Amino acid sequence: MLDDKWLALSHFTPGGEQAELFVNKLQQQTSWSSDVCDQAIYEYKRFIYLTTVSESVLTPSTIVDQVWHLHLTFSHCYWEELCTNILGFRLHHNPSPPSERETIDNQYQYTLKLYRQYFQEPHPEAYWPTTTNKPITTDKELQPKTNYWLILCATLALSTFTITALASPYEVRTESAFVFWVSLIFIGGLIILKLVKNSANSNRNDNKKDGGTGGCGGCGSSCGGCGG
Repeated sequence: MLDDKWLALSHFTPGGEQAELFVNKLQQQTSWSSDVCDQAIYEYKRFIYLTTVSESVLTPSTIVDQVWHLHLTFSHCYWEELCTNILGFRLHHNPSPPSERETIDNQYQYTLKLYRQYFQEPHPEAYWPTTTNKPITTDKELQPKTNYWLILCATLALSTFTITALASPYEVRTESAFVFWVSLIFIGGLIILKLVKNSANSNRNDNKKDGGTGGCGGCGSSCGGCGG
Protein backbone atom coordinates (compact mmCIF):
# COMPACT_ATOMS: atom_id res chain seq x y z
CA MET A 1 0.00 0.00 0.00
CA LEU A 2 2.92 2.33 0.66
CA ASP A 3 4.29 4.21 -2.33
CA ASP A 4 7.34 6.19 -3.43
CA LYS A 5 6.36 9.13 -1.24
CA TRP A 6 6.78 6.98 1.86
CA LEU A 7 10.13 5.75 0.55
CA ALA A 8 11.25 9.37 0.18
CA LEU A 9 9.87 10.30 3.61
CA SER A 10 11.51 7.32 5.28
CA HIS A 11 14.88 8.63 4.11
CA PHE A 12 14.01 12.25 4.88
CA THR A 13 15.62 13.85 7.94
CA PRO A 14 13.82 16.82 9.57
CA GLY A 15 16.30 19.64 9.90
CA GLY A 16 18.22 18.56 6.80
CA GLU A 17 21.85 19.59 7.21
CA GLN A 18 20.92 20.76 10.71
CA ALA A 19 19.49 17.40 11.75
CA GLU A 20 21.67 17.22 14.87
CA LEU A 21 20.53 20.69 15.92
CA PHE A 22 16.92 19.63 15.31
CA VAL A 23 17.22 16.67 17.69
CA ASN A 24 19.06 18.78 20.28
CA LYS A 25 16.31 21.39 20.23
CA LEU A 26 13.64 18.70 20.49
CA GLN A 27 15.39 17.27 23.54
CA GLN A 28 15.67 20.71 25.12
CA GLN A 29 12.00 21.46 24.58
CA THR A 30 10.66 18.10 25.75
CA SER A 31 13.35 16.50 27.98
CA TRP A 32 12.97 13.31 25.91
CA SER A 33 15.84 10.85 25.53
CA SER A 34 17.53 10.54 22.15
CA ASP A 35 15.74 7.21 21.54
CA VAL A 36 12.35 8.79 22.26
CA CYS A 37 13.17 11.71 19.95
CA ASP A 38 14.13 9.32 17.15
CA GLN A 39 10.86 7.40 17.50
CA ALA A 40 8.80 10.61 17.75
CA ILE A 41 10.41 11.86 14.53
CA TYR A 42 9.65 8.54 12.84
CA GLU A 43 6.00 8.76 13.89
CA TYR A 44 5.91 12.35 12.64
CA LYS A 45 7.08 11.18 9.20
CA ARG A 46 4.36 8.55 9.23
CA PHE A 47 1.79 11.24 9.97
CA ILE A 48 3.12 13.38 7.14
CA TYR A 49 2.75 10.43 4.79
CA LEU A 50 -0.87 9.94 5.84
CA THR A 51 -1.62 13.53 4.81
CA THR A 52 -0.62 12.58 1.26
CA VAL A 53 -3.20 9.80 1.01
CA SER A 54 -6.06 11.32 3.01
CA GLU A 55 -8.84 13.36 1.47
CA SER A 56 -9.94 14.59 4.90
CA VAL A 57 -8.32 16.75 7.55
CA LEU A 58 -6.06 14.79 9.92
CA THR A 59 -5.06 15.47 13.51
CA PRO A 60 -1.71 14.36 14.97
CA SER A 61 -1.07 13.16 18.50
CA THR A 62 0.36 15.63 21.02
CA ILE A 63 3.82 14.11 20.67
CA VAL A 64 3.80 14.17 16.88
CA ASP A 65 2.49 17.73 16.99
CA GLN A 66 5.49 18.82 19.07
CA VAL A 67 7.82 17.52 16.37
CA TRP A 68 5.73 19.28 13.72
CA HIS A 69 5.88 22.59 15.61
CA LEU A 70 9.66 22.41 15.76
CA HIS A 71 10.00 21.40 12.11
CA LEU A 72 8.07 24.48 11.05
CA THR A 73 10.78 26.66 12.61
CA PHE A 74 13.32 25.09 10.23
CA SER A 75 11.53 26.90 7.42
CA HIS A 76 13.73 26.03 4.44
CA CYS A 77 13.80 22.36 5.33
CA TYR A 78 10.05 22.29 5.91
CA TRP A 79 8.75 24.31 2.96
CA GLU A 80 11.39 23.48 0.35
CA GLU A 81 12.83 20.06 1.17
CA LEU A 82 9.63 18.52 2.54
CA CYS A 83 6.66 20.29 0.97
CA THR A 84 8.09 21.18 -2.43
CA ASN A 85 10.55 18.36 -3.10
CA ILE A 86 8.74 15.42 -1.50
CA LEU A 87 5.05 16.18 -0.96
CA GLY A 88 4.41 18.34 -3.99
CA PHE A 89 2.03 20.58 -2.03
CA ARG A 90 2.20 23.02 0.87
CA LEU A 91 1.13 21.34 4.10
CA HIS A 92 -0.16 24.02 6.47
CA HIS A 93 -0.54 23.68 10.21
CA ASN A 94 -3.90 25.00 11.43
CA PRO A 95 -4.40 24.88 15.23
CA SER A 96 -7.94 24.07 16.30
CA PRO A 97 -9.65 25.90 19.19
CA PRO A 98 -10.86 23.89 22.24
CA SER A 99 -14.45 24.62 21.23
CA GLU A 100 -13.97 22.17 18.34
CA ARG A 101 -13.11 19.27 20.65
CA GLU A 102 -15.62 16.87 19.06
CA THR A 103 -14.32 17.65 15.58
CA ILE A 104 -10.73 17.21 16.76
CA ASP A 105 -11.54 13.85 18.34
CA ASN A 106 -13.26 12.62 15.16
CA GLN A 107 -10.33 13.72 13.03
CA TYR A 108 -7.91 12.02 15.41
CA GLN A 109 -9.82 8.73 15.34
CA TYR A 110 -9.84 8.88 11.55
CA THR A 111 -6.06 9.46 11.63
CA LEU A 112 -5.56 6.35 13.79
CA LYS A 113 -7.76 4.33 11.45
CA LEU A 114 -5.73 5.46 8.46
CA TYR A 115 -2.52 4.68 10.35
CA ARG A 116 -3.57 1.07 10.90
CA GLN A 117 -4.83 0.77 7.32
CA TYR A 118 -1.65 1.95 5.62
CA PHE A 119 1.06 0.72 7.98
CA GLN A 120 -0.67 -2.59 8.68
CA GLU A 121 0.09 -2.51 12.40
CA PRO A 122 -1.42 -1.00 15.57
CA HIS A 123 -0.45 2.55 16.41
CA PRO A 124 2.08 2.66 19.30
CA GLU A 125 0.06 3.80 22.31
CA ALA A 126 2.92 5.77 23.86
CA TYR A 127 3.13 8.02 20.79
CA TRP A 128 -0.45 7.75 19.57
CA PRO A 129 -2.83 7.49 22.57
CA THR A 130 -6.20 5.97 21.75
CA THR A 131 -7.97 9.23 22.63
CA THR A 132 -6.87 12.84 22.39
CA ASN A 133 -8.19 13.42 25.92
CA LYS A 134 -5.61 11.09 27.47
CA PRO A 135 -3.01 13.20 29.30
CA ILE A 136 0.52 12.73 28.01
CA THR A 137 3.15 12.61 30.75
CA THR A 138 6.26 12.07 28.71
CA ASP A 139 8.61 11.67 31.68
CA LYS A 140 6.59 8.73 33.02
CA GLU A 141 5.45 7.10 29.79
CA LEU A 142 8.44 7.59 27.53
CA GLN A 143 11.55 8.35 29.53
CA PRO A 144 13.74 5.60 30.97
CA LYS A 145 13.83 5.44 34.76
CA THR A 146 17.64 5.73 34.81
CA ASN A 147 17.69 8.83 37.02
CA TYR A 148 15.68 7.17 39.76
CA TRP A 149 17.90 4.09 39.70
CA LEU A 150 20.93 6.38 39.92
CA ILE A 151 19.55 8.06 43.03
CA LEU A 152 18.73 4.70 44.60
CA CYS A 153 22.20 3.28 43.88
CA ALA A 154 23.85 6.43 45.21
CA THR A 155 21.79 6.21 48.41
CA LEU A 156 22.73 2.56 48.92
CA ALA A 157 26.40 3.30 48.27
CA LEU A 158 26.32 6.20 50.74
CA SER A 159 24.66 4.02 53.37
CA THR A 160 27.27 1.31 52.92
CA PHE A 161 30.04 3.92 53.19
CA THR A 162 28.52 5.30 56.41
CA ILE A 163 28.25 1.88 58.07
CA THR A 164 31.84 1.04 57.09
CA ALA A 165 33.12 4.36 58.40
CA LEU A 166 31.37 3.97 61.75
CA ALA A 167 32.95 0.54 62.18
CA SER A 168 36.46 1.96 61.52
CA PRO A 169 38.99 3.39 64.05
CA TYR A 170 38.47 6.97 65.29
CA GLU A 171 41.12 8.55 63.01
CA VAL A 172 39.57 6.96 59.95
CA ARG A 173 36.08 7.99 61.07
CA THR A 174 37.23 11.64 61.39
CA GLU A 175 38.54 11.69 57.83
CA SER A 176 35.54 9.78 56.58
CA ALA A 177 33.13 12.25 58.16
CA PHE A 178 34.33 15.02 55.86
CA VAL A 179 33.91 12.81 52.77
CA PHE A 180 30.51 11.72 54.05
CA TRP A 181 29.13 15.25 54.37
CA VAL A 182 30.55 16.34 51.02
CA SER A 183 28.98 13.28 49.37
CA LEU A 184 25.69 13.90 51.15
CA ILE A 185 25.54 17.52 49.99
CA PHE A 186 26.40 16.47 46.42
CA ILE A 187 23.73 13.77 46.26
CA GLY A 188 21.19 16.06 47.93
CA GLY A 189 21.92 18.66 45.25
CA LEU A 190 21.34 16.11 42.49
CA ILE A 191 18.00 15.12 43.99
CA ILE A 192 16.90 18.77 44.32
CA LEU A 193 17.87 19.48 40.70
CA LYS A 194 15.87 16.46 39.58
CA LEU A 195 12.80 17.60 41.53
CA VAL A 196 13.06 21.13 40.13
CA LYS A 197 13.40 19.75 36.58
CA ASN A 198 10.36 17.51 37.03
CA SER A 199 8.36 20.43 38.43
CA ALA A 200 9.28 22.62 35.44
CA ASN A 201 8.28 19.88 32.98
CA SER A 202 5.00 19.36 34.82
CA ASN A 203 4.18 23.08 34.67
CA ARG A 204 5.01 23.16 30.97
CA ASN A 205 2.69 20.24 30.25
CA ASP A 206 -0.08 21.85 32.33
CA ASN A 207 0.27 25.09 30.39
CA LYS A 208 -0.05 23.19 27.11
CA LYS A 209 -3.22 21.48 28.28
CA ASP A 210 -4.73 24.74 29.54
CA GLY A 211 -3.99 26.34 26.17
CA GLY A 212 -6.30 23.90 24.40
CA THR A 213 -3.80 22.51 21.92
CA GLY A 214 -6.01 19.43 21.52
CA GLY A 215 -5.19 18.94 17.86
CA CYS A 216 -4.00 20.56 14.69
CA GLY A 217 -5.52 20.22 11.28
CA GLY A 218 -3.36 18.47 8.76
CA CYS A 219 -4.49 17.92 5.24
CA GLY A 220 -4.62 15.40 2.47
CA SER A 221 -3.43 15.88 -1.04
CA SER A 222 -6.41 18.10 -1.71
CA CYS A 223 -5.46 20.29 1.27
CA GLY A 224 -9.09 20.50 2.32
CA GLY A 225 -9.42 22.81 5.29
CA CYS A 226 -5.68 23.48 5.40
CA GLY A 227 -5.09 26.21 2.93
CA GLY A 228 -3.40 25.83 -0.41
